[in-house]
Amino acid sequence: MRRLLFYFKKYGGFQYLKNLFFERLFFYAVFLFFILPKNIAGLKQFEEILSNKRLLFYKHKFKKLFKTYNFSETVKSRDNKAAKTIWFLWLQGLENAPPVVRICYNSLLSKLKDYKLILLTSENINKYAALPDYILEKWHKGFITNTHFSDILRLELLITHGGIWLDSTVLLMQDRIPKQIEDADLFYFQVLQPGYTSVNMSSWFMVSKPNNRLLCFTRECLYTYWRENNKLYNYFLLHYCIMLAAEKYPEVYENVPKYSSAPPHVLQSELFEPYNEERFAEISDMCFVQKLTYKFDYDRQNIENTFYYNILHSLCFEKLLN
Repeated sequence: MRRLLFYFKKYGGFQYLKNLFFERLFFYAVFLFFILPKNIAGLKQFEEILSNKRLLFYKHKFKKLFKTYNFSETVKSRDNKAAKTIWFLWLQGLENAPPVVRICYNSLLSKLKDYKLILLTSENINKYAALPDYILEKWHKGFITNTHFSDILRLELLITHGGIWLDSTVLLMQDRIPKQIEDADLFYFQVLQPGYTSVNMSSWFMVSKPNNRLLCFTRECLYTYWRENNKLYNYFLLHYCIMLAAEKYPEVYENVPKYSSAPPHVLQSELFEPYNEERFAEISDMCFVQKLTYKFDYDRQNIENTFYYNILHSLCFEKLLN
């Protein structure tokens, strides 16, 4: 029972139940809950089955768009040459960002000198992205959270300008981005586990040339959703919309380079383990980026000789953090 309560809170508590009602899955979820084992494997199966049902729900919700969407009518420019640009967002300004965010920003600044690194804040986003008035209004009113506003913003930027979008907690581990990824028409990390049928894409690192069809359709799904709703009922709406777009444009999806999302999460899982130079080198070799987090007890960041402490106090970051 204690484990079930933990997972109930983890998935959002009573808000999770409200979300299930919106997605017309509440009674089906209750049925599943009673027939599946009450252990970790059962809970995993529970969420995977619901995830597949959610995909069907959103496909039905956007069925008119799915049938009538015309890519050529939504493209403002035919230029599909992406500038070597990295988009990095911290709405409150870098001076107000947690140390781990500043570390990640500086890792890009110091290692990818052939890229133009653009720091996006609430003060300058209008310079780079022309978002619909109703999106901006709902964001300012708090109907759209900063997190989900960033989902919309990354699509608009990649469609309009192309380049690379990184979430603010992505740490660059190497001094280059693999050429296969750098030159891709579209790239994002994926769950590549055999037999895995749930949402398989990650949005924290995305590469695209301008006017990618898959992203353009995804954007229209999000715009349609927010025209009709003042509340987000699923945190992973962007992911479901991208999966629908992949179904609509399978030829685009098939050309997305396949890189597993597991290796770039290794450092996060060991962030507060005792630092080991050999292990750090192994992690660096696993993937050119590592997805970190700033959501932890800040008392832990002062524990000496952890991976986090050594990253935080590395000389290459000292200038930025002082």
